[in-house]
Amino acid sequence: MQIDQGNTPPLTPAEVASLEELAALIERATRDGRLSRREWEEIRAKVREDGRVSPQELELTNQLMDQVNQGLIVLED
Repeated sequence: MQIDQGNTPPLTPAEVASLEELAALIERATRDGRLSRREWEEIRAKVREDGRVSPQELELTNQLMDQVNQGLIVLED
């Protein structure tokens, strides 16, 4: 899925840092090939912490869900 970012302004340093934190959180959560509900909720909370979902955050979470759908990451109850 392509996300058209249109004429979005460049990311601020704070946005870059937040995006890097999200990517690291996803990496830690899925390192073992599994994603618990608690880990998924932590990821969702990180995405929503500033009250909006950026195209970059959406892309990272879509990539994660693609891995779950492909069976590369197991979503646990």
